[in-house]
Amino acid sequence: PRNGHTGLFPGDRAHTSMLHLYPLRLYHFTDGMYVVDAVDRSLVGRRLVAIRGVAVERVLELVEPLVPRDNTSNLRGLAPHYLLTAEVLDGLGVVDDGGAADFTLEARGGTRADVALTPVAASRYASRFADPLFGHYPSVLPAAPRPLYLSGSARPLWATTVAQGRAVYVGYNSVRSPTPAILRKLDRLVKSPKVRRVIVDMRLNGGGDNTTYGSLTTLFGSPTVNKRGKLYLLVGRATFSAAGNFSAEIDRATKAVIVGEPTGGGVETYGDTFPVLLPSVGWTVRIAARYHERKKSRSDRRLAVDPDVRVDLSSAQYFSGRDPVLERALRGL
Repeated sequence: PRNGHTGLFPGDRAHTSMLHLYPLRLYHFTDGMYVVDAVDRSLVGRRLVAIRGVAVERVLELVEPLVPRDNTSNLRGLAPHYLLTAEVLDGLGVVDDGGAADFTLEARGGTRADVALTPVAASRYASRFADPLFGHYPSVLPAAPRPLYLSGSARPLWATTVAQGRAVYVGYNSVRSPTPAILRKLDRLVKSPKVRRVIVDMRLNGGGDNTTYGSLTTLFGSPTVNKRGKLYLLVGRATFSAAGNFSAEIDRATKAVIVGEPTGGGVETYGDTFPVLLPSVGWTVRIAARYHERKKSRSDRRLAVDPDVRVDLSSAQYFSGRDPVLERALRGL
């Protein structure tokens, strides 16, 4: 742990020899690992039970040492991606020669079936399961019409009002320079006398440039917004890199109530990577070259920004379009 930027990443475009992944998209909910997208859409909503007869819990144990991460939340987000990588499963002895394999999937009614899947090149996999802002980012859920945060996943920074105008919702999905127009809109919205909550949602934010968010920390730290019970920060396993830096700064400098899962990015992080090609296999390893620190004090040893209010997501909530994290932040309005 503590260095989620350093390692070998299956979808890295710098590989000269492609890795291969089985054509599912998985997410680890509180009640198990479920298919949230697939080339064969009939598989969506099924729970993964085993791969070639090896229980998914055991496969995760085998995969865990290979997954770069800042902390356990980061691991939870990325491990399903490595579990789908044919070369990884071949090396661990779960599949033979990285070829076709039976995935045991369980439908909602409890019926189980073995589904034979053939891996595809990582470039084809990433194209099929691309996310709007980061290519394929395995820690996030796919874009969807609902709930609100997934419906706006293609926008780096956006804002609207919810709860009959009593709350401002800010979707902060990529750390890049905010436009003057969105800054003006945010300033106008948060200063409305009707607004009782300002909710900043970082759950889809995989990072970016941590030199660009100063205007946002200034706005959210202003006396109008920075009040206990008014400012909320929503975080999770995909809140990584520069987004983790931002979350740590908001945690350190404001009275924000933090809701959700622990951040995937650490309070102390290593980033700004450079590539190293392994010529014998054609794979590229990323090495972090810079240390970033946002600790509250010298004695701060946290590996993540932990929520004040822990809220996890079940598969039933996700597939029904519910968002218990935002629901909790809005409670009482």
